[in-house]
Amino acid sequence: MSRLNRFLRRLLLGVALCSGWQSVLATPTHALTVYGEAPKYPAGFQHFDYVNPNAPKGGSLSRSAEEIGQFNYLNPYVDQGINVVQVDTWVYSPLAYRSLDEPYTVYGLIAEKMEMDPNGLWIRFFLNPKARFEDGKPVTAEDVRYTFELMTTKASFSYRPMFADVKQVTIEGPLQIRFDFKNNLNRMLALDIASLHILPEHWWKTRDFANGGGFEPPLGNGPYRVAKVDAGRSVVFERVKDWWGKDLPVSHGLYNFDTLTVNYYGDTEIARQLLQAGMFDYNREFSSSGFVVGYSGPAIDDGRLQKRILARQRPVAAQGFVFNLDNPIFKDRRVREALSLLWDFDWINRRVMRNFYVREQSYFPKSDMAATELPTPAELKILEPLRGQVPDEVFTTVYQPPKTDGSGYIRDKQLQALKLLAEAGWHPKNNKLVNADGVQLSRWSGWFRSPDSALQTHAGADRHHPGFPAHRFGAVHQPAQCAGLRHDRGQPAEKR
Repeated sequence: MSRLNRFLRRLLLGVALCSGWQSVLATPTHALTVYGEAPKYPAGFQHFDYVNPNAPKGGSLSRSAEEIGQFNYLNPYVDQGINVVQVDTWVYSPLAYRSLDEPYTVYGLIAEKMEMDPNGLWIRFFLNPKARFEDGKPVTAEDVRYTFELMTTKASFSYRPMFADVKQVTIEGPLQIRFDFKNNLNRMLALDIASLHILPEHWWKTRDFANGGGFEPPLGNGPYRVAKVDAGRSVVFERVKDWWGKDLPVSHGLYNFDTLTVNYYGDTEIARQLLQAGMFDYNREFSSSGFVVGYSGPAIDDGRLQKRILARQRPVAAQGFVFNLDNPIFKDRRVREALSLLWDFDWINRRVMRNFYVREQSYFPKSDMAATELPTPAELKILEPLRGQVPDEVFTTVYQPPKTDGSGYIRDKQLQALKLLAEAGWHPKNNKLVNADGVQLSRWSGWFRSPDSALQTHAGADRHHPGFPAHRFGAVHQPAQCAGLRHDRGQPAEKR
């Protein structure tokens, strides 16, 4: 055999091996996870564990909207006023459905299969040929690309940074589309794209998407259609009994009511009173005080109206104050620790939130990523090279946030905070807390009143923020006025 032939054989063998290796790693799959780990539900699963696959179909449910005020349009993707968010979840189906009992895993719905680049630089979707809009037209790759372009050009601005790392969208066939990424830094980008609810290009291209599209019932591809609209006041959704996706594993046990009505009210107290009068069936309460004292009367007494607390089992978004480390004031860890000592969560929880809340101890609550114990041997292998760069307590102490007795008297915490601030270079001078350059801490942070009163107990609620303790040098809740802090609402704090 000639040298050239041997070279060509080796070259072809190398190409074959590379192609085979790639086919193993980039295989179409029924589910996507953030880190490429195996999903909870294997291919061919029948239904999610948290549903009743034999739940009866029928009946109706009327509920209040979670938004206050009248809605301006139905389109849930733009920010021109109050919209109807249920249109997104009930009228339009996503490429893949996010399970409720995993941190972030999606299972194919409109996308029959998904294929992820081993290096995280692209994602490919294979659409289900059965997927249909209500007018009978198939959901195509053109609709997927059109939806993506709508979200990144005419929808709420929040979609633009979310998908900013998408470099290119390529239609590879009527039912096949690929998204290429600028980099592989965002592990959730592919899952966020898979979570897009797909809109019909042939319907929306003749309507004013950017301004909400008015009150015209939209053409959907999901389990419900908009059956009736009372502009600004209520929307009635009707179950699509021949919905193309009703027999998919991600749909079993869901979408059981024949009709769902969402009512909009101008005030939460009005909604509570109308619920007790029997005007609708269900209200999701977001106020702990409202839950405790907002419902009373015959309907509660005789059991016609029942209150229930449903504990979250899935991971939730963290809520709290996040320090902006670009601000030199907060770069010193001792300043941040002092502020945390002055935040009397236990007093606020007792006096304001009726002891319904528990304090979060991680940015990843209720997930495997939350640090609940000392580092494991495997984690220590990662942490050891970082000694001196991370706090020493990481190796010795399980983090616990400051704890008080809830009485509102936190003299010990105030003294600890003053000591930390003094170590960081902040000292009382002329009734102000300043550093060596004369910079006033309260001027930057918006958290402090008079530093000398740090040695006193607080006298009650701050007059600008009723219900929040003004520790007289303590934590005054002023996220809107504080240039140095970002207040991240996220999800509501976890309830007991």
